[in-house]
Parts: sequence; C-alpha cells; structure tokens
Amino acid sequence: MTGWALAVQGVTPTPTAQAKIFNLPADINKVFSNLQYPCTASGSTYTCQGNPAIHNESILNITAPITLRIAGTLSVNAALFIRVPSQAKPFYFQVDGNVNTNAPMDISAEYFDVGGTFSTDRDVTITANIRVGAQMAIRSGTIVYGNVTAGSEINIEGDSIVYGTCTAPYGNYRPRCTGGPAPPASGLHHVRLVHTGSAATCAPAVITVRACSGADTSGSCTAFTGGVSGTVTGGGVSAPFTIASGSSSATASLAITSPTTVTLAATGFTASSSPVYTCWNGSAASCSMAFADSALLVTIPDHKAGTTVEFTIKAVRKSDKAGVCAPAFKGERQITFSCAYSNPRTGTKPLTGGPRGGPTGPLACGTGTSPAVDVDFDDTGSAPVTLSYADVGALTVTVTDAKLGISGTDTFVVAPYKFAFTKTPATTVPVLAGTPFAVNVAAQTSGGVATPNFGKETPAETVTIRTVVAKPTGGAAGETLNAVSTSVATGVATAAPSWTETGIATLTAALTSANYLQSAQVPAGATTGEVLYSIPDHYDVAVAPTEDRNAAVPKDAATTLPWWYARQPIANVTITALERGGRITTNFGKTVKTGSEGVVTLTAAPAATLAGHTVDASRFAAGTVPGVATLTPTYTFAAAQTAPAIVVFGAEGTGALDTNIAGATGRVNIRSGRLLFSRATAGSLATSASMPVTAQYWSGTSWVKNDDDSFTRLPAGSAAVSQNGAALAGAGNSNLLLADGSGYLTVTRQATGKAVLNVALNLGTGAGTADVSCLAIHPGSNGAGLPWLRSVYGDCGAQADPWAAVVFGTARPESQAVVHVREVYN
Repeated sequence: MTGWALAVQGVTPTPTAQAKIFNLPADINKVFSNLQYPCTASGSTYTCQGNPAIHNESILNITAPITLRIAGTLSVNAALFIRVPSQAKPFYFQVDGNVNTNAPMDISAEYFDVGGTFSTDRDVTITANIRVGAQMAIRSGTIVYGNVTAGSEINIEGDSIVYGTCTAPYGNYRPRCTGGPAPPASGLHHVRLVHTGSAATCAPAVITVRACSGADTSGSCTAFTGGVSGTVTGGGVSAPFTIASGSSSATASLAITSPTTVTLAATGFTASSSPVYTCWNGSAASCSMAFADSALLVTIPDHKAGTTVEFTIKAVRKSDKAGVCAPAFKGERQITFSCAYSNPRTGTKPLTGGPRGGPTGPLACGTGTSPAVDVDFDDTGSAPVTLSYADVGALTVTVTDAKLGISGTDTFVVAPYKFAFTKTPATTVPVLAGTPFAVNVAAQTSGGVATPNFGKETPAETVTIRTVVAKPTGGAAGETLNAVSTSVATGVATAAPSWTETGIATLTAALTSANYLQSAQVPAGATTGEVLYSIPDHYDVAVAPTEDRNAAVPKDAATTLPWWYARQPIANVTITALERGGRITTNFGKTVKTGSEGVVTLTAAPAATLAGHTVDASRFAAGTVPGVATLTPTYTFAAAQTAPAIVVFGAEGTGALDTNIAGATGRVNIRSGRLLFSRATAGSLATSASMPVTAQYWSGTSWVKNDDDSFTRLPAGSAAVSQNGAALAGAGNSNLLLADGSGYLTVTRQATGKAVLNVALNLGTGAGTADVSCLAIHPGSNGAGLPWLRSVYGDCGAQADPWAAVVFGTARPESQAVVHVREVYN
C-alpha cells in the first residue's frame, strides 16, 4: 500500500464457502435468527427490533439504496461481510445501542452510526464514515477507510489505522489517525495482463496476470491479494488463470498456432473498474501481441541488484508437428541487445551482459541499441547469456537477429539485494518515548553500493522500520509509529519513526511491500545493535482523593480540591511516566543499565520545603502498575501562620532523565493547621471528664475552625496526664475521631475528689514517647502520629503539643469568690 504509510498486521477477511448469502432488503428477516419480532420497513429504512446477533458467517449483499437500522445492540459473533455495489449506494447502517464484535468484518456503508459504544475485533475492515455516541475502541488489526467521530473518546490500539480524521473530546488516536484521504478501497479493481508483445506460434505464450486493488500508475499497481480466477482471451483462444488468496499474480498460457496479431482481454470475474483489465507490454500500455512462426524466445528471471543472472535465448520456428518448436538455426549469429527502463522510466546505471564465457559490456538502455554481439547457438537453438544490473527496477530487454528479422522481448524485475542502516540514534543521547528519531536506510547491491532508482518506482517502494526491545529483558514491545520511510534520495530512504516504550532497543529495516514490484524478490533486511535508548517523554502527577487511614478526603468547598495539612504526608501521590502520545511507558524503571537510571523529582508551586518528593527510576517498576510510582510527600510552609494555598505538583527527571517536557500536574489545597485543646470541669465524684478538641487552620488573619476535618483521630493513650507536678497513675483517655472539625476527648482517673489535672496531647510519633507541651512534666504516653498539628501555644516555643486543665470538684458559680474570669487562647 505504497503512499499509505502505516502498516497493519491484520488482514482484510475474505468469505469462505460456508458463508450464508443474504440479499437485502429481500432477505432481511432471514439474517437475524434470534429476533422476537420481524424487521419492518418504513420507506427505505428497515428497522430490526431487539438485540440481534450474527451467529453464522454471513454476506449481506445490498441490492438497493436503503438504511438498515438495529434498534438495540448488535453482536457480531461470526464473520460479517456487507457488499454495496454502485447501484445500491448510498447505504446507511445504524445501530441505536452498542456494537460488540468478536469476529472479522469487512463492511461498506456511507455512514455507520452507533448510538452507544463500538469495539472492533481483529481483522476488521470498515469502509464508511463512523459516528459513535460514546466510546470507539479500535482493536489491533483494524483498518477504517473514513472519518471517525465519537462522543467520549477514540482509542486506537496496536497496528490499527484510520485513513481519515478522528474527532473526540479525548482519547489515544494519534498518529494512527492519518487525517488524510483513504487509500483505494480493498477490493479487486482490475487485473493487469503483462506480456512481451511477441511470441512464437509453436509454443504457448506465457501471460502474467496481476491482481490490482487500485488503478494502474505508470505500468504498475497496488496488489490485491484476495484471490481471483478468470480467463485470458486473444484471437479466439482462451487460457484460464487462478490467483490464489494471499497471492497477487499467476500465469496463463495462450496458444496461438498461426501467424497473427491478437488483442488480449480478460473475462470471467467481477471487478470495480471498467474494463476489468489492462494490458502492458513492458512500460507501454498495449493489448496487442504478435505471433510469428519464427522467433527468439527470451525469459529473464527476476533477480537482485549486483548479482549475475543467466538466461537463455532460444531461436525457434514452427515445426511440422503442431505445438512443437524446432530450432530456427544453430551456430554463431550476430545478435543485438537493447533495453528500456520500464519502472522507473529513467535510470543512470547500465545493464551489462553478454554470451556466457564471452566478453560482457554495457547494453543500451533508454535510447540507442548496443553493437551486435556474436552469440553461439547450440544444436537446440539455445544460447546462454549472462546479465547484471547495479540498480533496481523493472527493465525490458529485446534481442534481435537483424538478418532474419526476428526478435524476442522480456521484462524482468531487479530488486535490492539488501538494506543497510546508514544513520541511527546513539545510546549516549536519550530519545524521548513517542518522539521521532532520524533513521537512514540504503537499498544496496550485493556489493554494498546504493541503488539510486530505489524509491523512484511507481508506486514507490518504501522501507519499514521496526523497534525491537533489547533491555529490559522481557520488556514490553511497545509500538513503532510512523515506521515507513517518507523520502528517498540516491537510494537512501529517510524515516522518522518513534517508539512508544522506554529501554534500549535494536532497529530492523525491511521492504514495506510483500515483494518488490510484485515480483518474488525480497531484499535482505537490516538489523542494528543496541542503538536506541528511550526515556519517558514526560511525567504526569496526580493527587488521589483518598487518605491512607480513613475514607475519602473531603474537598475544599471553595476550590473543590482535596485538602491536606501542611507538614502532613500527602498519601497516594502518583507520578506516571508517559510517551509523547500519552501511553504509559511500562518498561521504565526496569533494569536497562548498570546502576540507577536516574531520579524523578516532584516539584511544587508555590515553592516550599518538600520532603519525600524524589523517586529513583526503579520505583516505577516496583509498584502495582508498571510505569507508575507512588510517593507520600510533605509540603511545609515557610511560616506556620500562612493562609491556605493551592499547591501545584509537577514532576521532572534529573540527570539523564531530564526531558524538559511538562506533563500534567496535580493540585491540592494546603492548610496550616493546629489542634485547640480546651479546659473542662467535672464534679468531685466524677472519674472522667470531656475535654473539647477543635481542629483549626490559619485563615490568613486568624485561627478558624476546620469544619472539613472529620479524619483527625486521637487514639487512646495519647494523653499525658499529670497532677501536682507528677504523672497521675491510672489516668488515660478514650479514642477520639473528630467530626466536622471538633469532638470531646474523655479523660479518665481512678480516684475521686477535688483535683486539677493537666492533660497534654502527644501529637508526636512512637509509643512511650514524651509530649512536647509547655508543661514542666511530661508523663509517658503514646504519640498520636499528628505532628503536623503541633503549633505555637503561649510562649513555650514553636511546634508544641497542646495542653489544658480539667478541674474535678468545681464550686457552683453563685458560691465562687470570683468577680471575673477571662480565658485567653493564642
């Protein structure tokens, strides 16, 4: 498919002999065997209710312009083919629900409309403009000739391709959606009859029949490999041919026994063009073929550039026995050789040759005729000749015995002998995954010399580059995008492929087409060493809306972002390594080099003190999702009393991993917080008291209640209780989970009676640690694990634990000898 750059490994399916054939609309109620209600017609629209399924291989031949509508969901569980001849256009295919394909398809329509989701299977060809209401999932091995529009997203996997434009709010479809015109539709367009222009009456003439999927261009065409059978005719004689599926050519033997000039034709098959055949004599479009009783028969084998090939010139005449050729002469004859560049039409290299064992020299190509050469014919009228060509293309050679006025012609193909890389990346310079890197590949002769005519053919031959992962061992293969060469100069093809994975890779180069100019000649491919070192193109950051110890973190009412306290570890921050097109690079972090491959660093704006914000590349391979690293950073304001801030997290590689490409950022609301612990009273006989606890954050002007905090927890044993300057044995506290920013901590004692207890909340970490409150004594307690809620209380210094007093046995207000009480909280 020259001119249509990306290659698809899936194939356009062809029906088998077991396929059921339905002519629509006449057979519409025979297609779906599982429908409860029949399909009904309204004008030219035929609607089938329910959720039909294709359970048997089916061919739907559309016989008139109609709309086929499925009111529910369509399931394709067996191969489906929809054929639309020109007299049945336009044909519209509409499915109101989803389309689920589990089998090959080859369908044509003006529009293929799907109300829900549409997912394809492998070996699917769709020639239609597709409009999908929800998601379009184009699985590997799918070709779409038309535009695709989806309501939510378009995802194109593997080697699939859309020859048209893709329109969707988001998705992964670049660059496998070409945005350009589609290539010729994949059906049989016509056959080409390739002949020599002359033949002998004593032996059948061999006509090469080539199947084409598109129109001829300068004596060549794009091959059709779906298989076709028919008959070659000429002079009232016919010769059958069969081109097997998977092949694109065959031969037919046409026996004309009397001297005459016949007009060749082909019949017995259906094709989309009119007429269904073309004829080519070398590079000339001609269906005329002359038969004579005497001739020189020449059959030159296709071969590779720079090699020497031997062929035989046979001088024949019609014998007395029908269908048998006799030698026309023997001995030494003067033979002239001429040649023509057939495809491409020009060239710079000479064709050299001569009698076997004799002198060789250049043969005139393009214009002129070579000097006559003495050629020795044996008793059978045969003379061996050698030939060599240091370039590529199709050439036509004519040999002539001027004295007898007989000649013979043959056209043959010379393919490149091999490919060789002349420019590759270097592992010392990292390539960003999914971005193009430069590659040059030379088409060469057997001697390693470039063949300047390569890429000048019509259609032009191209080279396909593939990336093969070498490290990490067993790594994901990824995908090679833009793999086909885009230009050729003096036999050297230029390509700018990209690889969607990371690691170290080798490159391979091979002919894009199945064979060179539809011959059986395939150049030897080329392989490099480990030349490509690929790293992520960019890193996306996401702040997950979940907290590691409890349920979902609430969103800040003003910003709708998750919020966290300054100095609090922010759980489940992820950095994802991606290629340019947005796919995760699953190889990243796996072993590709000795030692660390590098470090990825979390950044923050506005800038502040970060901790836990760097990850070694190996962390990306250690998580549950390859290519994704999880970290728990902390963000600390320069001053504790800082107003809430929206912090934007990004990520960048350092050292060898520095890509200088910005990825998606994660945003979070950071608040500077503290716990306010308030005084409480209880009766002298009480053994417990409830002490108010309030979560607060600095608003920018004052400490205000944090109504969004329903997650801070003070576990039992986190209160340090003292009395009269000594630890109070047997005292403790209950577990407290704040609700809407506040709660009551129950403090217990064993004895009764009047007493004043000092209670400090140990917000530190670790069991048996001491609190850092302003109290003089620090009884043993267990840290609550909330150091980010320490703050300045009174004048005892920064980052202190809160404390308050609880009074047991408080006098009633009317009996207190107190004029005025005022509590002051800092």
